Amino acid sequence: MDDDRRSFAHLPSWKHLLSLTLLGVFLLTIPSSPATADRYTNQWTRDLDEIHQLIKVEKYGEAEKNSRKLLEEINEKAIQGSALYPLIGKTMAYRAIAFMGRGEAKLAMWDFSVAQAFYPEILPEHLDTFGPAGQKLHLRLSQSAASTGTVYRFLEEKVDGCEEFQLPAPTNKVKPSVPRGLWRTLRQEQDEAYTKVGAEIDAAGQLRRFHLVSESKYPTINLEASEELRATTFQPGTCDGEPVAFMYDMWMTFAIERGPRKLEEAQSAP
Repeated sequence: MDDDRRSFAHLPSWKHLLSLTLLGVFLLTIPSSPATADRYTNQWTRDLDEIHQLIKVEKYGEAEKNSRKLLEEINEKAIQGSALYPLIGKTMAYRAIAFMGRGEAKLAMWDFSVAQAFYPEILPEHLDTFGPAGQKLHLRLSQSAASTGTVYRFLEEKVDGCEEFQLPAPTNKVKPSVPRGLWRTLRQEQDEAYTKVGAEIDAAGQLRRFHLVSESKYPTINLEASEELRATTFQPGTCDGEPVAFMYDMWMTFAIERGPRKLEEAQSAP
């Protein structure tokens, strides 16, 4: 199997984006028009290539560290536009494999669900080409999908199939930070950023899968929201007195308050 099949490079990209292939690794998609994004194209391509090479030789600790650094770099630049969604998705997929290689299955499964939310073309079966860690992650994802029963959703002030219900409720308050690059942009433009994200909360109150309800013009806001959800614990929802799995949606609004790490509000709503 050639290098191109051992990466996500064969996956379709979005129209009107500049696509670069480096050593058969990720097909990195960057917007061709904004100069701010173009300036970092080569560096981000090299970063993704390095992460891929580390996973190939099973250096999962370094791969996770480099994935985290790349995500921090993307956060710092606060580039607008949908072109960043594939890049973030691919980086999260690499981090998921790295977590699995380190034996952190829960983090790996969450990160892969975030990867799919940002870039749906990434599928679990693609993981089989990433060695033992990718194969283990694919197996765990398959087992999780097979064990999933009915997942309830709150729509139009009701939950179908339940006469009485209680929605999942956070048991801790995690206040996300505004990435510094985004803070500068919001301050300069007197703007705010908002998004709606969600997750499946199982009958034990555990997070299972992340999803995007809406795409913010600032993609890093959705990334920050996924990190907030991962750090949040929940009391499970109930249907007629029995704990059940629910889809939980959350609005988040980021605005300037008093400094680069503050936000005006982070609203959660079913």
